[in-house]
Amino acid sequence: MGFLDRLRGSLNPVTIGLTLLLVAGVYAGWKFIPPYWQAQKVDNALSAVKWEASKIKLVEHDGRDEELLARLREKLGKLGIEQRYLNVYFAPNYTSVHADYYVFVHHLFGKTTKLEFRRKLAIPRDIEY
Repeated sequence: MGFLDRLRGSLNPVTIGLTLLLVAGVYAGWKFIPPYWQAQKVDNALSAVKWEASKIKLVEHDGRDEELLARLREKLGKLGIEQRYLNVYFAPNYTSVHADYYVFVHHLFGKTTKLEFRRKLAIPRDIEY
């Protein structure tokens, strides 16, 4: 029994199916894990802003909110998020900070997948309003 005979005997539909499934899993991980890892970094950036935003005075115009959002937008741009697909804002009464953005995943076969992320963190307050 030669090498080709042994190879032919081990190549059955189950082996081929499992191999294709493994290749598909590796490809999906290669393409989709980086955007979700980036989302975790966005959460870290939002966390830094939420603690500073908790000090904003609600009864009078503070002016720090625009500065915080500008810094957040810049930091998220450094993470690789395109500015034209990014929207950062505070909820009314500064109860939470939001970052909504899109990431486009380009595939080898010419297709593109659009991933929509809506990240939000609550801003802690000593007094409930």
